[in-house]
Amino acid sequence: MHKIILILNKQIQIGKSEIPIVLFIPFFLILVSFFFVQISYFKKYNEVVSFLKKYYPEIYEQKIRRKPDFGRFYSTAYDYSKPLIELAKSPEIINDSRANNILSEFVEFDRKLNWIVSVVAIIGMLSIFVIAIASKY
Repeated sequence: MHKIILILNKQIQIGKSEIPIVLFIPFFLILVSFFFVQISYFKKYNEVVSFLKKYYPEIYEQKIRRKPDFGRFYSTAYDYSKPLIELAKSPEIINDSRANNILSEFVEFDRKLNWIVSVVAIIGMLSIFVIAIASKY
């Protein structure tokens, strides 16, 4: 235990600044949590998209499939959930209860995930701030 405390008290010099190793722990945890959030999001997203591609190819092609913005080029800022949320609000596949359930589950999942990401980001920033202040004393 004593060795762990000694390691965490060490400082890494980056440029003219010395940064305690302990600051890298919350930073690493934030990165890992965002990585798993991305994996779970795209798993759910691909499930919904593959369902629509299989059973509603015309809706997928018209409303869901990402199209180039300019010629063959795609913009880097793209909200993958926006077309699915708009489709969930539209009455186009209202007769299919399975499609409605899948879309509504995705919308609810997306809403919850936004809250989770916000909370993790705030907690992560606060923990880095607290550790930075505590390491000065």
